[in-house]
Amino acid sequence: MKKFICIGLCIALIVCFFAPLTACSESTQNPSSQYQKEIEELRKQLEEQQQKIDDLQQENNDFKKQLADIEFQRNAPYGTFCSLETAYDLGYLTKDDLMCIASIQNEWSGNSDESDQTQIPEEVSREIRETAAYSCRTNAHSPIPQADYEDIFI
Repeated sequence: MKKFICIGLCIALIVCFFAPLTACSESTQNPSSQYQKEIEELRKQLEEQQQKIDDLQQENNDFKKQLADIEFQRNAPYGTFCSLETAYDLGYLTKDDLMCIASIQNEWSGNSDESDQTQIPEEVSREIRETAAYSCRTNAHSPIPQADYEDIFI
């Protein structure tokens, strides 16, 4: 009988000793569903934050392009005469504008009769005259404050 009691106590001690260890190892190997939910929630938040970062970087690039355009416009040489090549490089003239100017120039140079010459479009003519008037008004050596585009003839 003493043998049965000793064996029973030994089994009880072994169970009491190993039971917490098994429970611990099971909880570390398989996290509870609560922890899994928290991990998933944190992953979703991380993905959302990454998407926000990507969106902000794209927006920053767009703003950089807009700033470059504004700087270009601010530093553009308005009111001064420049070559057609410079005007084209600065974006004031398109290829079609250059072709139109070349066509008009070719017609004028080949024809001595002014009545047959092709006219410059009124919008282009006015812009040229406004630029010339502005240049006259802001001339550093001898400004003409009353210069107006209507006083300039092409």
